[in-house]
Amino acid sequence: MLRRLIGFERLHDLRPGESRKAVFTVNPCDLEIYMESEGRKIIEPGNYRVYAGGSCLDERVWAEIEL
Repeated sequence: MLRRLIGFERLHDLRPGESRKAVFTVNPCDLEIYMESEGRKIIEPGNYRVYAGGSCLDERVWAEIEL
């Protein structure tokens, strides 16, 4: 599974139990991968999961999008 950081916002001043909304925009170019065999970048159709968390391994919060 390929993972890539496409945006971040620090929420380090949250108190225990407090919540705050963070909004991110995922642009199509953020999902491009370079296909060496074709010599260009493409966006493969399919389902993509977008995660939000404290690290790249944090999978508690996510949304799925389909292209």
